[in-house]
Amino acid sequence: MKIVGLSSDTPFPPSRLRWGGWSEAFLPTISPSSKWEPGRTRVYAVRYAGTGDYILVTRPLYLGLDDALREAEALKKRGVRVAASVVAERLSGYVSLLSRLGKRVDMVEVDLGLFYALHGFKRGFESYALDLLEEIIPASKVPLAVKLSPNMPISREFLKEMEEIGVNLLVFTTHPVYTVGEEIFRVHSTHLSLIYNSIWATVASEGLRVRKLLATEVLSGDAEKAFSGFLVDTAVTAKSLPDVHVENPFPKKWDTVARGLLPALPSDSLYCSSACPYGAFRGGGELVIAKKELCDLCGLCLSMCKDKVMLVKELVPS
Repeated sequence: MKIVGLSSDTPFPPSRLRWGGWSEAFLPTISPSSKWEPGRTRVYAVRYAGTGDYILVTRPLYLGLDDALREAEALKKRGVRVAASVVAERLSGYVSLLSRLGKRVDMVEVDLGLFYALHGFKRGFESYALDLLEEIIPASKVPLAVKLSPNMPISREFLKEMEEIGVNLLVFTTHPVYTVGEEIFRVHSTHLSLIYNSIWATVASEGLRVRKLLATEVLSGDAEKAFSGFLVDTAVTAKSLPDVHVENPFPKKWDTVARGLLPALPSDSLYCSSACPYGAFRGGGELVIAKKELCDLCGLCLSMCKDKVMLVKELVPS
């Protein structure tokens, strides 16, 4: 596996990887109406004893369909195959998304982990999800994948039935989804990934013929035997920083950055710029300000290097 790296010329960079000999991009989750709020931080990281010992909590980024189609078109012009992850609260929302996506993407992924949270963690979810998928599959013009999260109920029978109704790919993510009020979060951790790698590898290797992809930060020997591909999450950017011990707990909610403010770093602390998945810290001077066209205020640098990063407003562009 070879990581291709994140796009640096778009405010919504997709996850990228080299998989099966061709380049593929997973777009951020698409919803019937965009829930993207400019300036609202989405990522918070807590580093404990060392580089591989961290918890990174993310608020999912939802794209509107028009934004997603523009990004998909730009990627396909560069010869990249595009997978679009979709989520909706109702069947009609899924059918509408799939109809408009048509063949403008190469694969559609239904994120059942997020759907389970939107569904309210209700009992009887497996039957409801299967009924939903049976209606969605005929509406899709391209292969359909299903993403599974550790927090949702998953039986072996459930997986087999998804295979039988025509799901083309199962994506096993090691990132639990949880809610606080109306907020939805994902939890990323190398330790969680190691645990769920082992669990998912056992589940995926027993009698499932459908293609399987593991979305993780850590690859283990057992997982390599069970899965046909890997997607390494953007959370790996947290590993590139120097070891640091952080005692404060992550918050339940994060702030909205005021309009016009941008993260900035002292020039002697540019090691923190490696936390930025967009490569937004460029240039020289005593203070290096994130490039407005590259920074989407995700908040990762603010949480990983908060003793160095400040928010500033450029009064004169030069």
